Amino acid sequence: MSDRDDDKELRQTFLSEVAERAEALSQSLLLLRDRAPAGAVEPEDVNDLFRHVHTLKGIAAMFEESDLVAVAHGMEDVLEDLRLAPVLMSQDTVDVLLEGSDLIAEIGDRARLNETRELPISSFLERLKRLSFAPAANADTQGDYEPEVNATSIGTVRVDPKTIDRIASLSKDLLSQQGRLFAMSMQLPEAAQTLVDSLSVSLHALDAEAQSLLRVPLSQIFAPLGRATRTFAREAQKRVRFIAEGGELEVDRARGEKLLEPLLHLLRNAIDHGIELSEVRAALGKSEEGTLHVRAMRRDGALVIAVRDDGAGIDVERVVDEAIRCGVVTEENARELSTEDAWMLVFEMGVSTAPAAATTSGRGTGLAIVKAAISELDGRIALTSERGQGTTWALTLQNFSAN
Repeated sequence: MSDRDDDKELRQTFLSEVAERAEALSQSLLLLRDRAPAGAVEPEDVNDLFRHVHTLKGIAAMFEESDLVAVAHGMEDVLEDLRLAPVLMSQDTVDVLLEGSDLIAEIGDRARLNETRELPISSFLERLKRLSFAPAANADTQGDYEPEVNATSIGTVRVDPKTIDRIASLSKDLLSQQGRLFAMSMQLPEAAQTLVDSLSVSLHALDAEAQSLLRVPLSQIFAPLGRATRTFAREAQKRVRFIAEGGELEVDRARGEKLLEPLLHLLRNAIDHGIELSEVRAALGKSEEGTLHVRAMRRDGALVIAVRDDGAGIDVERVVDEAIRCGVVTEENARELSTEDAWMLVFEMGVSTAPAAATTSGRGTGLAIVKAAISELDGRIALTSERGQGTTWALTLQNFSAN
């Protein structure tokens, strides 16, 4: 077989792979279409999509299919953002990604037929950019205050968190070895001792820098929340303003990232169950725009994050009735509950005061997820609520490396 025949066969294999991956991508997205608005997308769902797109980008680069590389790369960026917070996946996001899978199939068909027809690559990439969940300097904030992330575009690089963890671990090992070397240097000439002293200073400075890489300001954790608030509010057809404070506090990166999902669930819950529709708020004499306020602070060595809405507050009677219906408490036990104990029933799986499964929540799982996530972080959650005035959720996290 000639080299030309080999190349032709390889290209056919490549085009078959494109077609298969595009179909698999479409099927995966269609399965998520109904689950996305309900917040039921799991991390593995997003990882599955990411693997398909990443593979497509790689093989497209090998065959110099620049349009396919561009489309796959744009989709990969969006999915990279969603891997950390799959709850941000909305039906709009799924629809745009489905357009991407169709476009990938069209690019493959065009290549197979040796056509030169134009495809809407640029317009699709523009729509993808509008889906990005990373903080954007020129984004229209609609009057919201969102925390700024202190990073510049020039000189900023994306580093795998595992690499940072390895650097920090190696710096600790070096310090340990330096201690043994320092003890041995007492038997060496003065010049050698001076060199060991100098090495010690450098290694301690290196360790300090390495440990700083393990911490991030809370502003980086809070940054997606404002965009998520606008997305959730748009789905619920409500007007909501987002405010964040305390973003300058630093936390351990790995644990801080685990805060994002429970915070997103609290925002969903506040928008769906707490903040009223604009016309309802106006009739009650409230501002037509609701407010979601996230504030971080240090208290007695712990990190406390308060999430407050100025909505309707919790209807205790409805919560208790729903808990009885779900079998969480008996009618006899329910009569003995204090108001505070009744509030805590909202964290039980299946308890929801929504009249039906809403676009943002309503299946009685979101707050149960919040409780489980905070427990995994060795924290606790409490709430206070006042009918007609709003609800405050307080997350208290001990030993959370807040500075």
